[in-house]
Amino acid sequence: MKRLSFTIINTVARLPELHRLSDAGAGANLMHLTPARDSEIIAYGEARTSVPAPRPGTLPAQGLLSNGGISPAVLVHGLLKGLSQHGVEVHFASFNIGVPAPKSVGQTPSPLASVRHFGGESATAEQLLPTLLDHMLQQTQRGATSILSECGVGGTTFSTLWLRGLTGLPLSPAGSTQCPQKLAHKAALLAQLEQAHLSQRFALHRALATPGAHDPLQKVLCELVSRWPDSTPLPRFGGGMMLLAPLMACEQAGTLSQSAHIDTTRWAVAGDAQQLLPRLADRIHIHSHHTQFGDSRHACLHRYEQGEVVEGCGLGALLVQLESLPLPDGTLMGWLDEAVDAHLQRFESVPQHKEAV
Repeated sequence: MKRLSFTIINTVARLPELHRLSDAGAGANLMHLTPARDSEIIAYGEARTSVPAPRPGTLPAQGLLSNGGISPAVLVHGLLKGLSQHGVEVHFASFNIGVPAPKSVGQTPSPLASVRHFGGESATAEQLLPTLLDHMLQQTQRGATSILSECGVGGTTFSTLWLRGLTGLPLSPAGSTQCPQKLAHKAALLAQLEQAHLSQRFALHRALATPGAHDPLQKVLCELVSRWPDSTPLPRFGGGMMLLAPLMACEQAGTLSQSAHIDTTRWAVAGDAQQLLPRLADRIHIHSHHTQFGDSRHACLHRYEQGEVVEGCGLGALLVQLESLPLPDGTLMGWLDEAVDAHLQRFESVPQHKEAV
C-alpha cells in the first residue's frame, strides 16, 4: 500500500433525545457535535470543537466514553498516523451532512498527507453527493486504496429498521450501547417506526421518499451506489450494520451492479448479525479483523472485547486492511496503545471532582 484515501461521511439521525439512544456523544443537545469532534481527532489527534464544561459536582471528561471505552476515532488516528510514519501517503476527507464541519484551524498539525472537510450544518445529501462521487472516483483512479466509512449518531436505529424490513427477522437494536435503559428506549422507538413504515413490504424507493423512514447516510450511500460506474471498482466500505442495510437494500432494488466489500470489526458481526450472513447476496462480502484488543495495556481497549464498543469511524476497515500488510507482530497494537497514551495525556491536568451524591 503506497497511498490510502480514507473518507468519512458524518451525519446525525433526525431522532428525538439521541443521548438516550447512544453512548457516542457529550450528552443532551450535544450529540450533533460528535462527528465533527471525531473527525478532528482522526485528522489532528485532538478535538477542536468545544462542548460546555461539565456541571459542578460531576466527573469531568477524562477522554473516555461514558461506558469506560475509548472513542474509535482515537484508534483510527493512531492507525493512520502509524501508516504515515511507515511511508504510506494518507489522505483524509470528511463529508458533513447536516452537522457542523470539523475545524481546520489549530495548533497541532496533522501527520497525514492531506486533510479536507466538505459540507456542514446546512449541507444536504443531495448537495454533497456530486462532490463525494467525484472525490471517491478520483481517489480510485489515482491508484489509492480507498475506504468509505461513516460516523453517524443514532443511525443504527434506522439500519435495524431497514434490516428488519429486508429480512423479516426480529433483530435486536444494533449499536454499541449495552445500557439497559438506552436499549429499552431504542426498542420502543423501533416499534413505533416499524408500525409507521413497515406495514407494507420493504421497498427502497418508498423508504427513501418517506420522511422519518431513513437517515441521511442511507440516502447518500444508496445514491452513490446507484450512480457509481460499472467500469470502476467500488471503494471498500468501512462500517457495520449502518452500511450493510443500505447495501442490502440496493441489492434488492437492483441498483448494486458489482461486488461490494464491507470491512468491519468482529464485534459488529457478532450476535444477531450472524443471522444476516446467510442471507447476503453473492456480491456482498463482509470481512472482519482478528487483532486482539485484550492484548492492550489499556482497560479502555478491553471494553471492545466486552461488547461495550463495537465499531465506528471505519476502525474495522483500517484493521482489516492493515492486517493484510507485512508488518512486524505487535505493530498494530503498539500503534493503538500509543494513540491511547497520547489521548489520555491530554486530560491528566484536568482537576478531579467528586461525583454528586
